[in-house]
Amino acid sequence: MTLPVSSVSAADDLRRRETKSVTDRLAIQSRTRRTLFAPIRFSLIYLLATFGLFLISNLVSDVTNLMTLIAFISLSFAALYLGYYMGIGRPSAHYIRSRGPQFGDKPYHRLLIIAGAIYFVIWGINQFYDFGATSLASILEAILSPGEAYKAKFDVFSERMDTEQVSRVVQLLILLSILYAVFLPLAVVSWPRINRYIKALVVFSVVIYIASFLFIGTLKGIGDIVLFLATGVAVILARQSISSVRRIDRTRAYVLIGLAGFTFFTYMAVNQVQRAEQFGISESGIVGDISDTLLVRAIGQDAAFGVYQTLAYPSHGYRGLAYSLEQPFEFSHGAGLSQAYESYRLQFLGGEDNRYLTYPFRSEQRTGWPAGMYWSTIFPWLASDMSFYGVPIFMMLMGFIFARLWIACLYGNNPFALAALGQMLIFIAFIPANNQVLMQRQGLWAVISLVAIGLGHFLTHRPHIR
Repeated sequence: MTLPVSSVSAADDLRRRETKSVTDRLAIQSRTRRTLFAPIRFSLIYLLATFGLFLISNLVSDVTNLMTLIAFISLSFAALYLGYYMGIGRPSAHYIRSRGPQFGDKPYHRLLIIAGAIYFVIWGINQFYDFGATSLASILEAILSPGEAYKAKFDVFSERMDTEQVSRVVQLLILLSILYAVFLPLAVVSWPRINRYIKALVVFSVVIYIASFLFIGTLKGIGDIVLFLATGVAVILARQSISSVRRIDRTRAYVLIGLAGFTFFTYMAVNQVQRAEQFGISESGIVGDISDTLLVRAIGQDAAFGVYQTLAYPSHGYRGLAYSLEQPFEFSHGAGLSQAYESYRLQFLGGEDNRYLTYPFRSEQRTGWPAGMYWSTIFPWLASDMSFYGVPIFMMLMGFIFARLWIACLYGNNPFALAALGQMLIFIAFIPANNQVLMQRQGLWAVISLVAIGLGHFLTHRPHIR
C-alpha cells in the first residue's frame, strides 16, 4: 500500500522540524555553556599571558626561586578556576532559563544612571580645580603633555602633604562611591532603553571624567572606564548569546574592541616615554638595558622604551612576588588586605604604620624592590594577612563569587550585582599588579556599600518560617 504524497510530505516536514528542534536545542546548550564560562576563560588567558610575558623578560634572570613561583601561580590560578566552576554548578540547570528582565526597565535604574553621571561630572570638575586648571587652554596643554602633567600631579600631592589640605568634596564623593561603581556598567546595558537626554548626559560625564585623568597624566581612571565598559558590553553580548538560536556576528564589536585596545596601548606607551623624560629615567628597573634590541633598531630608542615599558607594566609584578615568597610571614593587621583601611586607622587612631609589616614593604628592605613604585602582584598583599597558604583558598572564594555575579547579571537585572561584577573585573585585571579595589578609599567604600546592600537584600528577602 502506497501512502499519499501529501502524507509522505507531512511526515518529512515533521522529521525535519524535530531534527531542527534538536539541533537548535543542542546549539543553545553549547552556547550557554560557553557563555557561562566565558569570564573565567578570558580572565585566565589574560593572567597567563601576563605571567608568560614575565617568563620571557629579562627580569626572570634575577629570580632564584622560579619553580616555587611557578607552582604558587599555578595553584592560585587553578583555585580561581575551581571556585568559578563550583559557582556555576551544573550548566544544564541554566539551559532552559530565560534571559530575565532587562536592565533599564525600572525608573530607579534611570535615576541611578543620572546620579552616576552627575557624580562623574563633579569628580572631573573638582579634579581640574584641585590640580590647578585655570582655563580650557591649560587643560588641553596638560593633556597633550602627559609626562609633565604626571609630574605636576606629584607636586600638588607634596604641597597637600606639607599643608595637610583635605578636600571635603573628594571626601564626600568617596563616601558615595557606590555611584561610581554602578553608573557606567548600568548605563551601557540600559543604553537601548534610556532616552537621548540621558544618553547625552552619560557621554558628557564620561568625557569630563576621562579628561580630568588625562589632565593629571594618570591612567587609573581611564582603566576603570575601560573595565566598566567591558562589563556592560560583556553582559549585553552574553545575554544575546544565550537567547539566540542563530550565531551572532560580532565582527564589528571585536574591531571596536581592537581599536580601543590599540589606542589605549599607544597612549600608554607615549605616557611612559614622557614620564621617563620628566623624571630623568634613562633605564627602567622593570625593563633594563634595551639599547641592543631589534625593536630599538627598528623604531628608535624612545618609541621602543615606551613599548617595552608598556608590555612590562602588567607583568613585572611577578618579580616582586618572587622576592616576597622568600620572606617569613608577619601579620599586618589588615594593612595588606586593604591599604585604604590602614590609612583610615592611621588617620583616626594613630600608632605605627602597619603597611611596613606587609610582604612588599619588608621585601623592599631586603632586596631594594620599591613597594611604592613597582608592583608585586596582589598575592603578597593578601598573604600579609592570610599567609601564602591562605591565598589559594581566598582565590577560590573570589572565583565562586565571580561566577555567582555573572549568573545574576545574565538572568536578573539587579544593578548592584552589575556594579559588583565591574569591581570583580577590576580585581581580576589588577591581580598582576596589586590589590587595586581595596587599595584606594573609593574602591573600599564601593565594596562596603555593595556588601551592605547585598546583606540588606538577603535579610529582607528571606523566606518567613512559620
